[in-house]
Amino acid sequence: MVNPVELFIGLRYLRAKRRTRFVSFITLISLLGIALGTAALIVILSVMNGFEGELRGRLLSMSAHGTVAGASGRTDAWPELAARTSSDGALLGVATNVGDPALWPRWLMTLGLAASTVAVFVAAEGTLREAPEGYGPWVRRAAVRLYAGGVVAFGVCGGWYVFGTLSEPVLADMSRPLM
Repeated sequence: MVNPVELFIGLRYLRAKRRTRFVSFITLISLLGIALGTAALIVILSVMNGFEGELRGRLLSMSAHGTVAGASGRTDAWPELAARTSSDGALLGVATNVGDPALWPRWLMTLGLAASTVAVFVAAEGTLREAPEGYGPWVRRAAVRLYAGGVVAFGVCGGWYVFGTLSEPVLADMSRPLM
């Protein structure tokens, strides 16, 4: 409900006297800007809400309603299992799924590689830029430490990825000659 006092104060500053027409013009521009900004915000939020709903629907339509795995993480007899569980047409589709248990070491491996790359740029920046005295050697030492840490992280996490997370059949396939 609009109080008459609030309405009086609002209209008092909206209308202008003869000598303060410029203040009224500024007030009008401000009101139009606020109205336009509010309208734009409402439109953008509506579009983003629709986009979020569409994205959620598409992502959820690709995920499985159920997942079956053996004790070792593999299920070699999945065709027989699918035939047994699809009685009365309740099962609409079956697909194999390849899970990757090695995402964490691969991410850390990439982080080590990124640290090594950043170290090269830090060393170049410290060498090429004119800086205060003592800055160049400090930057080069920091870059060498960052590079060494990145290489060590890359090597350790790469070893963890190759030898720690891959299963025995995959490791055997990796050691087999290609030809």
